[in-house]
Amino acid sequence: MGKNQGSGYKNIIPTDKKVHSDAGRGIRQPQKVAMPIYHKEEKYQGWSNRETWAVKLHWDNNVGDYNYFTGTAKRFLKEGKPSYEFADFLKQQAEEIEESVYEGNASEEAKNFMRDVGSLWRVDWDEIAKAYYEDIKSDEK
Repeated sequence: MGKNQGSGYKNIIPTDKKVHSDAGRGIRQPQKVAMPIYHKEEKYQGWSNRETWAVKLHWDNNVGDYNYFTGTAKRFLKEGKPSYEFADFLKQQAEEIEESVYEGNASEEAKNFMRDVGSLWRVDWDEIAKAYYEDIKSDEK
């Protein structure tokens, strides 16, 4: 089994929780115990989580969005911009969609996007940006 696979435990941290043991003389001595931190590996359809998958799915399934984001990614690549700058751009676009929904002037498509994605704070924008970059680079080969 590889590193951090199987149990879901990634880290062990010390805690102040005390347990008592018999130190051999009938005296119970407090001891520090390492408590595991449980991190659930949450992959969804090959993406880091459901929200990330939902954003990319929406933008790939709408021809206009697909062309817009792919074209913008191509421009960023041509200008030598790193994927994290494209990730910031993608996040800004999604936040504008979210704002339009909250302000009450969103299209049905924007409402569906936010309803399906849920919370933008969980979206891995770097993962999406890198996926666009990788798709473009593989298409150019």
